[in-house]
Amino acid sequence: GSKNLIAINSLTFAGRDGHSMGNLEKVEFPKDGNLKRIDDMAFFKCNNLSTVIVPYSFESFGNGIFEGCGNLTTLVIYNPTPPSIGDIFNHTPSEYWQTKVHSSFSVYVPDDAVETYQQSAWAQFSIKPISSIEHILKEEND
Repeated sequence: GSKNLIAINSLTFAGRDGHSMGNLEKVEFPKDGNLKRIDDMAFFKCNNLSTVIVPYSFESFGNGIFEGCGNLTTLVIYNPTPPSIGDIFNHTPSEYWQTKVHSSFSVYVPDDAVETYQQSAWAQFSIKPISSIEHILKEEND
């Protein structure tokens, strides 16, 4: 099952021109799973993607993994240690192609790790405690 998944390779879910996984809305890995990394461009152009949830074990986000994901509003990271992060929204060096990050995009992290994230490379984003959306996460899992 997805618990044993260690890495998501480049372009795995890439929704080129709305094909393949372009209609993907939510990606949730079990919080006690073994996923460690998501490689470059993994969700390229998944324009319907709104929520991504990664486990305690998570260590690394590649470049451009959310390029073209302008509707991504919620990234939940259960790891209290901030994973390494590339330029997650814009990897393609093109003046014609820039992902406009959704105005309400937020990164939800363990409550006692909020400060740690705010002093890391993640500080460029809005960092919020997981407890603030816990009710939503629970409802979805019932």
